[in-house]
Amino acid sequence: MTAVALADARAQMAEEALSLSGSLNVRRTVVSLITLFRPRLADWATLVMPDSVTGGLVLFGGNDASFSTVVARDSVAGPGLDRILRTGRTELRVAAEAVPADELSSMIPYPELRAEAVALRPSAVLGLGLTARGTTLGALVIVRGHGRGFDDDEVAFAERIASRAAMALASARMYEERSLIASELQHRLRPATLPDIDGVRLAARYRPAAEHLDIGGDFYDVHGSGDDWLVSLGDVR
Repeated sequence: MTAVALADARAQMAEEALSLSGSLNVRRTVVSLITLFRPRLADWATLVMPDSVTGGLVLFGGNDASFSTVVARDSVAGPGLDRILRTGRTELRVAAEAVPADELSSMIPYPELRAEAVALRPSAVLGLGLTARGTTLGALVIVRGHGRGFDDDEVAFAERIASRAAMALASARMYEERSLIASELQHRLRPATLPDIDGVRLAARYRPAAEHLDIGGDFYDVHGSGDDWLVSLGDVR
């Protein structure tokens, strides 16, 4: 590839990395990121993210970009991957023939995924920290098969793309967390059912004024008994 063609290809890839922020779904963002790196920068890729719910790791990708599984962190995280997740720093493993099995184990934690990488007889394994807003969200591990390494310029470019992708992942994760909190708030703030009152028909609908909001600060409730009932409405401005 000529220098001009390479520059154009990288510019397009960088632009596509920015477009990842168009999705506010973590899984879709991850699949798009893996697809972005493969096959243009790598022959194989997996993405690892800590799971705040289980305390384990969520693994994405491999030969199938849509694959995902959750595993216990202590059972699979090798020292290389663990350093990336703790520090966000890049880790690179290279070999003249094929990266040794122990080096692969250090970077690729899941046996099934590691077997896919081994089949490529990889000459290089590159681990990139996905860091945004001071937090390392996960690690992207990319592999090049036999005879293909990463030079310094390619590593630097991959780091730039990973940095942009991390911002998209951070936004998607924040949106999903906010949606989860909003759902919990709705469940707790709104009455499950409205009471039956003689001579009165009650109905309610909760709809925030702005379409992009999952929940506002307003609330309503009806409580009482017999002939004494109170309807309360809260309007937060």
